[in-house]
Amino acid sequence: MIKRNFQSKVLVGNWQEDDLLQEEKEKRFLRKENDGKLITQRLKQIDDLFYTKQTTLSECSDEFLHFGDIIKLCHIGLGQELSSCLSVNVNPKSFIDQSNDLKYGICATKDCSPIARNSFVITDIGGRTDYRAPVSYGEHFCLCSMISNNNNK
Repeated sequence: MIKRNFQSKVLVGNWQEDDLLQEEKEKRFLRKENDGKLITQRLKQIDDLFYTKQTTLSECSDEFLHFGDIIKLCHIGLGQELSSCLSVNVNPKSFIDQSNDLKYGICATKDCSPIARNSFVITDIGGRTDYRAPVSYGEHFCLCSMISNNNNK
């Protein structure tokens, strides 16, 4: 029986195909990196868009809510530890997959600083053209998250 000892420089097996597959993998990685589709880049976008982007809430001058106002819904509990704000529950998996129909749940959070995640815009369901009109009692309206407004742009 003949035993062959190979040096570390000797390529054994289907090395040319392995090199081509590695080269294709590197090209795919660079393409995704240039397009901003790497998971780490998408997670950074989630952080920038939902958690760190400060929003400016609307100030009330006439004590009425108006269509187009940016508001934050808070529950002021008995003390600081029981207070919370309505917030959008961001699922990073749906954002990374980039499905066309992004659906988010709602939750309550103790962080009540005005960020995109817990700020909402009052919008009219009927498609009113007078965007700054006050909301009347019994009038139907919708709260749109700042997240959905940012995704549509």
